[in-house]
Amino acid sequence: MRLSTHSQRLERWIGAEQAEAVSLKTKGWYGPPIPLANVPGRVYVTGSGDFVGPIRGGYYACLADYVYEKQKRVFRNWSRRQDSTLNTGFASLSDLISEATTGGKSQSLVYHKTGVQVSAAAASAHLWARGAMPSAGANAAAAPGGTIPTNTTTGGLKQADPAGADTLHLTTWTGVESNYSNSLMLYDYTFGVNNSLNATNTAVTGVPTRYQTTDAAGSFVSARVTTVLSATATNLTVTYMDQDGNVAEAAPAIAARASSAVETIPLTEPDWFIPLASGDTGVRKITNVQSSGANTGVVDWMICHPLAIMISPATNSGAVIDGINSAFSLVEIKTGACLAFMEYLKGTTSAGASYHGLIKLVSG
Repeated sequence: MRLSTHSQRLERWIGAEQAEAVSLKTKGWYGPPIPLANVPGRVYVTGSGDFVGPIRGGYYACLADYVYEKQKRVFRNWSRRQDSTLNTGFASLSDLISEATTGGKSQSLVYHKTGVQVSAAAASAHLWARGAMPSAGANAAAAPGGTIPTNTTTGGLKQADPAGADTLHLTTWTGVESNYSNSLMLYDYTFGVNNSLNATNTAVTGVPTRYQTTDAAGSFVSARVTTVLSATATNLTVTYMDQDGNVAEAAPAIAARASSAVETIPLTEPDWFIPLASGDTGVRKITNVQSSGANTGVVDWMICHPLAIMISPATNSGAVIDGINSAFSLVEIKTGACLAFMEYLKGTTSAGASYHGLIKLVSG
């Protein structure tokens, strides 16, 4: 059981406004706690909106101080306090370093994405169809079959799969965001299906190839508009197979945001995931989607698995995430994963935000 994070240190580190925004954005989340990037220690945000795990900073410095003035010293002292044994495919920290250097098993993935103009302040938005690096992804195939994105799909970061019995892990994420209070989520896009919101109950037959056992806990259903929604009031309902393989599970209906623009997430509250039936913690596959009103909009229904959230320290200032000695603890990237981004926190409705950086992966 993880203990609550020291709230004053967390607020001093990322700012009270950011802490409150992340908490509110995650309330109602049903999956496992999500690791927070750019926070020293092992801090997670839970579905109750609470933060758990020890924080190793925030005694005196804030995150902006850390970025601008104390980055090297804080990271050095922080790293010395961490365990040297890794609960992953690596025997030790020295084994990881060997694999990354002499083993030639590291990968560097560069990204540059532009933000989406949303119809409501702070609403989340997928960056799947935004360029320029990686290139914009295409809409999913129509129901019932849909599309199973992989690491070869245009729009994803296209990392190479590990060889043999190796597994692939996130070790570092560095990035710059042009708007303060905007934050990115990195996720594995496992399935998409394009469907009109025309008041029909539509069967979905496509099945993802990743997260198909109890590791589906945390996989969530989201949506991305591909044809603008009309002003017709519309409730959306999804039927799915849960993390334990139970079928015909019905999610609570959630209201669509009227007149949602192309590329935005058309959900209201919560605005980045479809809530699940009580007790469920994840989705293996979608079996049906339904709209209560004859809306002219069309969406890509998406199944995504969250990997990390990067908290922005300040406008146009860099962030460096240690994926080894932090809450990430070398989070695994599944074979065939389609790595994509969501604007998890968005301070305004503006599309002017830009995001660029580098993600490093190592297999072993």
